[in-house]
Amino acid sequence: DVCSSDLPGRFPCKFQRREDVRRNLARYGLELTWETAGEYFKTVEQARPAINSAFFVGQGAIRESVMGDKDLPPDPAQMREMKDEVARAMDAGAIGLTTGLIYTPGSFADTAELTELTKTAAEMGGMYASHIRGEGDPLLEAVDEALTIGKNAGCPVQISHLKASAPRNWGKVKTAIEIIEAAEARGQDVAFDKYPYTAGSTSLSTYLPRWAVGDGIERLMEHLESPEMRKRIFAEANDLNDGDKKWDSVVIIGAESKEFAPYEGLTVYEISRKTGRSLEDVFCDLLLKSRAEADIVCFTQSQEDTDMAILHRLGLVCTDSGVWAPYGPLARIKPHPRAYGTFPLFLKRYVKELKALTPEEAVRKITLQSAERFGLKDRGSVRPGYFADLVLLDWERLRDKATYQDPHQYPEGVEGVVVNGVLTLWKGEHTGERAGKVLRRQ
Repeated sequence: DVCSSDLPGRFPCKFQRREDVRRNLARYGLELTWETAGEYFKTVEQARPAINSAFFVGQGAIRESVMGDKDLPPDPAQMREMKDEVARAMDAGAIGLTTGLIYTPGSFADTAELTELTKTAAEMGGMYASHIRGEGDPLLEAVDEALTIGKNAGCPVQISHLKASAPRNWGKVKTAIEIIEAAEARGQDVAFDKYPYTAGSTSLSTYLPRWAVGDGIERLMEHLESPEMRKRIFAEANDLNDGDKKWDSVVIIGAESKEFAPYEGLTVYEISRKTGRSLEDVFCDLLLKSRAEADIVCFTQSQEDTDMAILHRLGLVCTDSGVWAPYGPLARIKPHPRAYGTFPLFLKRYVKELKALTPEEAVRKITLQSAERFGLKDRGSVRPGYFADLVLLDWERLRDKATYQDPHQYPEGVEGVVVNGVLTLWKGEHTGERAGKVLRRQ
């Protein structure tokens, strides 16, 4: 998988950030026992994971740990501390710095601030991966910003899940790729990734205007309690909604509140109809009851743009998803089907159906090309001396089964998975072996 951490990551975890992470972990019955990247990596290793994981350090987590959640520029002391946090994470083995520039508080950083942090990662051999600042109207400017940061910092750039949101912007992916190709021709190291779906998944809070979130979460809660502020917030959120069917394009997959949990899997429009509430009330109450943590699937993209990005020689394949399961605490929401179906769908669509790639080309794109891109040595290929990370497929049966309505479905045709030489999955069942590793920057 190729996925930068869009939302603020698990480390560093200091001050106000600790309470946010502690509350999130409690949903899964976990306790917060770390503060730094190095401590987090040790925690993962002690848990004996079944899969391999490599980590970026999240700029949003750094900013919140040092500056809190306010929309303010850093003073010199705060800037030094944020750069120190990048250095600590890189020293522990992070592979670079990542940003999610549609999410607070990372979105409050300007280009100069991001460049300074990226320089620290670059000096230690890291890269810059970014969920860019805008994927709708400002897409091309956002691509330019990512390239500028990487150029000025002197490091590779990975643009996360390149896409154009809203029908009026469909077709801009072609222009974005032309901008990226021109940068590459000038000597810049740049690539991008995409999942093979036309719907994305994110937080409902991304529709909030900047002024509403700039004074922190408690002030936002006050705004959402005020009839006057609710009206203003929803009016601006409606303008920010790039769905081709507006609020009937926005599906609630994680309500994060008892009141709205029964409506998971429905669109905001459908919830409005079922409850008799206005769209404004549904939107604002979902955010209020969840403390702005409600999650959504949103239909905003075109298939032509998706195919163009995913088939391009610089395009890698990502899930852009967390890890979920059809049982236990990981079954608590209805995630985007990409959590289960990304790679079987990629192989089915682009090799079996469209015949746009040979099986060998497709496998390389989702194995060796990704391993080389992120500096994962001795992985991604079957050859002597490499780690045995293998997936055994029944090619004729291979297909994705997860849907938007019923996402918790494993694909067919994945017969076995070997992690670091250890058989971990066989015939759809976990063997109990846990041979995964934290893959540190080399």
